[in-house]
Amino acid sequence: MFNKASSILSRLAGWDENRAPQNTAGSGDDPGLPNVYNAPFFYGRITRQEAEDILKVNGMQEGLFLLRESITPMGNFSLSIVHGDGCVHYSIEKKMNGQYMVGEGSPFSDPLSLIEHYQTMKNGFITTPRVPCNRQPDQEAIAFRGLSVKELHAHMKSAAKKMNANLSRALGPMRESLLMHVLQTLHERMPWFHGEISRDEGIARLEHSGHSDGKFIVRRRADGQSFALTMSHENAMRHYLINQVDGESYCIDAGPRFKALIVLIDHYHNKKDGLPCRLTAPCPNPSTDLRTWESYQQLTKNLTSKTNTASTSQGSPSMSAISRIPKPASTSNGSPGMSPPSRPPPLPRVPGNVPTRAVPSPFIEPREAAGASPLWDTPNAHFGEEEEVVDDISPFSDAEPLSFEEAEMLESTYIGIRGDVMSTDLKPEQVILEGKLGSGQFGEVRKGRCELGRQTVPVAVKTLKNNNPDGEKEILSEANLMKKLDHQHIVRMIGVCKGETLMLVLELAELGPLKKYLERHQ
Repeated sequence: MFNKASSILSRLAGWDENRAPQNTAGSGDDPGLPNVYNAPFFYGRITRQEAEDILKVNGMQEGLFLLRESITPMGNFSLSIVHGDGCVHYSIEKKMNGQYMVGEGSPFSDPLSLIEHYQTMKNGFITTPRVPCNRQPDQEAIAFRGLSVKELHAHMKSAAKKMNANLSRALGPMRESLLMHVLQTLHERMPWFHGEISRDEGIARLEHSGHSDGKFIVRRRADGQSFALTMSHENAMRHYLINQVDGESYCIDAGPRFKALIVLIDHYHNKKDGLPCRLTAPCPNPSTDLRTWESYQQLTKNLTSKTNTASTSQGSPSMSAISRIPKPASTSNGSPGMSPPSRPPPLPRVPGNVPTRAVPSPFIEPREAAGASPLWDTPNAHFGEEEEVVDDISPFSDAEPLSFEEAEMLESTYIGIRGDVMSTDLKPEQVILEGKLGSGQFGEVRKGRCELGRQTVPVAVKTLKNNNPDGEKEILSEANLMKKLDHQHIVRMIGVCKGETLMLVLELAELGPLKKYLERHQ
């Protein structure tokens, strides 16, 4: 996929691999960042909870709003608006034709035009985005944790020049292809990436910087094909194998797959998704220069801070402490942070840190010997977590609460049909899709109706986006688990439908996730 992106960019520049490149490096004008990324109320890839915290610290005025890039899938946006005592979040989805829409509303050329429209017309919104919640003057929009939108653009511009691509095309209509190409190696520039070092050296570096939940490093393994994530949790080391699948995607165990290592790490910053906790502060590579480290810390400071003073993340070591770690020697390929001696010298512990608690074997191996089959920590299940609920709502799916009698009748209906349907797949003509309820890792959740004989029941339908094979495995795994769950207080599965796209048909919880309902009505 990424080689294809490079080939496209090369053709745009007017040269091919079989002849010397023409003198086109830097040709064309840099179109700059798309307007949406320059908007002062755009915060980048932050979580829903971070958005709510930012709005709360800025006064919770009715109509106060900010724009953020969706955590998943990439390319979509979310509009967070204050309403009453809480916040509502609207998913802005990018369609295949490049237009942006909220639910089944009108299409717009970009998110800013969409926001301008809804500032004057509700069109299904329960409030209007009236007051922009702008970033602090020293606060950059986040592309990925530790990397600003402007820094990412600079990396993309540099890559386009190296490929002799026309800048106006590469950073304009071909921007997404260039982005996916750049993301493939961008992890090598991040402070948390330590290159090819031994497990012992990785442990020593993390211990030296001091334990705090979620502190982590990533290293390349000796096989050159896989990576390892080592993180601290409850004063113990946890080790997770990051596999590269078919040379195109990365995953931990059977978890979600990502097209680049930096995207995987960003995901686990935002969701624990099977890990014991979310990733927090990196243990920086000793080769990291002071300017890069300060920039990383500045970008990852508390987003809700009302001052312009940079604050260091809890547990983040200073560069003076990091510099006391002996720098490893470079290998023949000259990459930074490469293999040191197999047994690193003892390192002094940072004062005030709690000693490492022993982790019983088999959770940790003493050494990653050549040819050995190391043991790894196994993440918890990647579905059913609190963070995996639908992220954003559609203004076109408001529902009135059911009466007690109506709820009891619907419950009886669900119980009655479940046994009949579970043994066979539903037919596509039985499932009628309606408004969008939200979006997730691999697709959308839509409200719908399921026709079963003479009965038509309201349902929620999880749909797979673009027939993603990884998503199909995820949904089928979820279906196998949900078949075993049958309780009145748990959303139950009705059946699986295989049509143009794979669909998981569930009971409809009209009022959404319980946690979010309680937060809005506390």
